[in-house]
Amino acid sequence: MVGEAEKPTETIERILFVCTGNICRSPMAEGLMIERLRHEGEQAQSVSSAGIFANPGNIPDPFAVQVAREEGVDISRHRARMVNSDNLSWADIVLVMESGQRGFISMAFPHQSAKVVLLGNFSRSQGGGGEIADPYGSSLDVYRTCFEEIREAIDGLIQFLSSYSAARDHRTGG
Repeated sequence: MVGEAEKPTETIERILFVCTGNICRSPMAEGLMIERLRHEGEQAQSVSSAGIFANPGNIPDPFAVQVAREEGVDISRHRARMVNSDNLSWADIVLVMESGQRGFISMAFPHQSAKVVLLGNFSRSQGGGGEIADPYGSSLDVYRTCFEEIREAIDGLIQFLSSYSAARDHRTGG
């Protein structure tokens, strides 16, 4: 049996979403991704989230909970976690909301920087590179806009993961 450390690095099975406090964007992304994978019958990926300046144990922002709930996603049980070497090592891909978060991880954890990608890179309307702004402290409508940006990026991410998996299976004969 192949151990976790011996797994091929070309698989993407563990996804970590990262934002600043892990109470708005990354929990919405985590919850939506889990819901989408469940809806599509995909169970291969494990999904988590963390924040670069999270206060561990904090509950999600009430507007984030409300907006996610409006879209059929329950993030009410989420509790904030801090980005650390363990969750970064666990992840096959780390999806950040802003380039500054990518820079922080690259400086603090340089050996993990190759797997850090802007989530907005998967969004077609943002031209594949837009940042997803922090809605914290803004109106409910700003949270709804943020959720829509996350949804579009996750749609693109799921499409990427599907084609990536198919290409890998083709290369390996699986």
